[in-house]
Amino acid sequence: MESVDESSSENNIIVYGIVDFSASPHNVNKKAYKLKMGKDAQNEYSSRIGFNMFRLPEGEYTLAIEFFPPSTTDLSVSVVFTSLNIGQQATKLFVNYSRSIIHLHKWSITQPEYIYIDMHCQGTASSSTQGLGYMFVYGVKGSQSNVDSDVYDMAYVVENGKMMMETDFVFY
Repeated sequence: MESVDESSSENNIIVYGIVDFSASPHNVNKKAYKLKMGKDAQNEYSSRIGFNMFRLPEGEYTLAIEFFPPSTTDLSVSVVFTSLNIGQQATKLFVNYSRSIIHLHKWSITQPEYIYIDMHCQGTASSSTQGLGYMFVYGVKGSQSNVDSDVYDMAYVVENGKMMMETDFVFY
């Protein structure tokens, strides 16, 4: 998650970029994608955002997606893909956000290789027609049952006695 250019928005959404998000549950890294989602005539916010995974090396990965929607009624998040093999996904809903864990296998395939995150939530008659949402995307190499949020909060790791920035999972 380094720049807004890593994402591909479609279907009723505007991506403003990566900004500080004070309501973040993370202790160190408070950076999140800022999204504006439009509401339809039935008061539903429904949008899709894509991330190009082409430059990610071949292998298995476990991805965490945290979505803070403009509204939290009837929230759902799902992941679809172009050529990536998504083996499993699970979403847990909290009071004001969702957290999804996705296992994927990246093969050597011609570019681009997008995962698409479909987001849906129910607004009310009084909710804004253009609701703001926030999204965190991070992960680790390998297939795991969960991704500890410390991965996102960790600013660095020590490898072979040297301090290095933590970059286990990077979108390009």
